[in-house]
Amino acid sequence: MGSGKNIQQSPCELEIEQEVLSLILSYPDQRAVAFEQLSVDHFYSTSHQVIFEKCRELEASSQPIGINTVWAAFTKEQREIVNSANKLSSLVDQVPPAIEITHSAKILKDRKARRESIKHLNVIEKKIHNNCDLSEVLNEAQKIIDEVEYCANQSAEETCISLSEIYTEKLEEKPIIKGLLYENDQTVFYAPGGVGKSLILQDIAMALGANFKSLWGGLFEIPKPRNTLFIQSENSREAVNIRTFKKCAGNKHYIAGLENVQYAQSFGNIQVAGPVSNPGFRKKIVRYTKTAEDQNEFKIDLIVFDPLISYHDAEENDNSRMRSTLDQILQIANEIESTPLVIHHANKEGGLRGATAILDWARNIIKLEDASYQGEKRIKFTHEKVNNGEMFGPFTLAMDEYLNFSKVEYADTLPKNIRDRCLKVREALVLLKGNAEKKNDLIEQYKDMTGIKADRTLHRHIDEAVKNNFIGMEYYTEGGSKKRYSKYFLP
Repeated sequence: MGSGKNIQQSPCELEIEQEVLSLILSYPDQRAVAFEQLSVDHFYSTSHQVIFEKCRELEASSQPIGINTVWAAFTKEQREIVNSANKLSSLVDQVPPAIEITHSAKILKDRKARRESIKHLNVIEKKIHNNCDLSEVLNEAQKIIDEVEYCANQSAEETCISLSEIYTEKLEEKPIIKGLLYENDQTVFYAPGGVGKSLILQDIAMALGANFKSLWGGLFEIPKPRNTLFIQSENSREAVNIRTFKKCAGNKHYIAGLENVQYAQSFGNIQVAGPVSNPGFRKKIVRYTKTAEDQNEFKIDLIVFDPLISYHDAEENDNSRMRSTLDQILQIANEIESTPLVIHHANKEGGLRGATAILDWARNIIKLEDASYQGEKRIKFTHEKVNNGEMFGPFTLAMDEYLNFSKVEYADTLPKNIRDRCLKVREALVLLKGNAEKKNDLIEQYKDMTGIKADRTLHRHIDEAVKNNFIGMEYYTEGGSKKRYSKYFLP
């Protein structure tokens, strides 16, 4: 708390502090804004801090606020700090004319931030005099800048809300694409390299931007158009140009929404990478967003990070570091009020690569697999996790010569021998009442039905049935173990 001894050395505005307290004591309609935007440490004067805190306590307990009630509520120690009831009276006697309290609050926040700056400057100075590594000095300076900015921007956005308030709110589910993507549900798309992850996300963004009423021939409904920003490192400007030209040649309706799909670029290069653990890089992404919004006069609704590996500097199996990285991505999305989509790679077994923290963090996980058939590019979708909706059944998309997609009934094009095997596997699962918690359970049932003894063949037939959508499969873990198991069900 400020003592009043070094007022000239410490940035403060005692008159503004007095004005704010006057408004709190005299105008009940001003109190809500003051208590939402200010905290005790925004006041420099110790006596002002005491008065503000007592007023806030009375407000919280629904007690009247006035000279007499505030003075009566003070402890002996607080009365000594404030000095006398006359000090309270003088505040009321000097009630200023109509003042915009938000403007006064902004001034007090600024002065607090300046005080914080002065407090930390000696840390930088000491490191410089001690010949510390320049990168260490710059990192310390960045931390101080972040802290000062945080202090300057604290507002009503950083408060608490009771469960009762949440319960009484009338909140509705807000689908971006019904059954596929929902607002504020962080989503991970993952697949092995070369499957077409980036292309699928571009296809989704273009359909949203062009105000399509549905996606992939009516497979999913699109309630309204959306704007997307790509933060990506894998596709060059030339590659995206060729891809987009082809897609628009195949469907000219995409052209109307191209402005609504934005790519971050640096010096003309749309391949942008960096660790989100770096505060400077996080600010850079926020600037990209604000620039896109200001230039186009619209709101960015989705932000895509493609791929995850380009935006973390952690060991990929380190749960703590990976969770921190993903939380920082979520922090960026929250700041710009967008829904984050993350593209990630599959491991050698085809499952989600890296730390289980990725699985925990995501509200929605969608797996993509190559399901190409007789020279036709096909991508299979499997919904592996959903927290706030219903899981969609596996489906397969076929890509045409223009890189556009439509749903196919995959099994209808299978050779008879493969189709018969898949039906046999499905029949085995039906005999298990449509559910097998372990792959071995399904293998044993299938083995009894067919007489096949070779383990490799049994595994191949079951995997074949999953790939062709005859049965469903999803991964799970047990007891905190990193080992993943597969369970099987009827789609």
